[in-house]
Amino acid sequence: MNAQSASFSFARTQEDQLLSIICPVYNEQENLLSFSNELLVALRKVCERSKVCGHSQLWEVIFVDDGSNDGSADLLRKLANDLPRFKAIILRKNVGKVAAIQTGFLAANGEVIVTIDGDSQYDPQEICLLIEPILRDKNKMDVVCGWRKKRKDFFLNTLMSRFYNLFLSFFTPIRVHDINSGFVAYRKKALEELFKEGNPFRSLYTVINSGFVFSEIKINHRKREKGKNKFFLRRQIRNFFNFWRIFFLSRLFQRPLQFFSLFALFFIVWILVSGAAIFGIAQLLITKTYLPLILFSYSLFSLLIGQFLLFGLLGELILHTQEKKQLCCVHKQYGFREKQEK
Repeated sequence: MNAQSASFSFARTQEDQLLSIICPVYNEQENLLSFSNELLVALRKVCERSKVCGHSQLWEVIFVDDGSNDGSADLLRKLANDLPRFKAIILRKNVGKVAAIQTGFLAANGEVIVTIDGDSQYDPQEICLLIEPILRDKNKMDVVCGWRKKRKDFFLNTLMSRFYNLFLSFFTPIRVHDINSGFVAYRKKALEELFKEGNPFRSLYTVINSGFVFSEIKINHRKREKGKNKFFLRRQIRNFFNFWRIFFLSRLFQRPLQFFSLFALFFIVWILVSGAAIFGIAQLLITKTYLPLILFSYSLFSLLIGQFLLFGLLGELILHTQEKKQLCCVHKQYGFREKQEK
């Protein structure tokens, strides 16, 4: 992950750190102070357990503000200026959680990188649980995912998440209980390999599907006490399409001929089965004179849908080739002092 490849460079420390915490933030002003205090307490425990607490570059916290409009950016600036190990990246506009996390990856120095949402629903005390398998087996474990077995969220979020997990378990060899978890530990070298292959970070599924070794650990998921839940219906609809986009692109790049053959076969079966059903219903309810017109209209409509789907796939392919060269625009950065102070 070379920061110089991005349009906005980050000051680097001279030595690698043990741990980098990346916290995507969007309109979380009410939670930031209490969450940052929890992080400080949790990271002190990391120091104690690692037995290297005298190292000045042991850990860092990188907040990435995803275009907040509630004063979160000003609060992050203050935290980064007051606390030496806290850093803040302010994006010009809301670009989405995944793009914000990728920006944090490019700025991170840690040997292990942990992502945790800034809404206080994840418990920072459990950071030790996630990083321990990676530090213990540095050459074996690449990703450790926090599994929200007892999730305390809006029912629609929980329902959609379970659908994604079941779909992946049924159609892919990946067996994961919480593919949408925001509390994940990554080995830095695994992410570097992912980026070198030209694959942008899209989701946890992207990393796991690339063949990296992963495991899951049950974590405590807490109910949101302050602020508003950002994952309402419109966001869930967008997440639904993003999920299919990621899944189909990963399948497409692995076996393109097989993918399009299966797509064509599925489309043919769909037209035949649904056309037969419509034909049977039309015979019972509508005069036979209109049957040819109904079937022709349905066939034309189905072909148009298939063409739009293919156009969408081609558009995604074009965007995929461009995406690895792009990084969401960084407006300001705070706390990256190493090069600035010299």
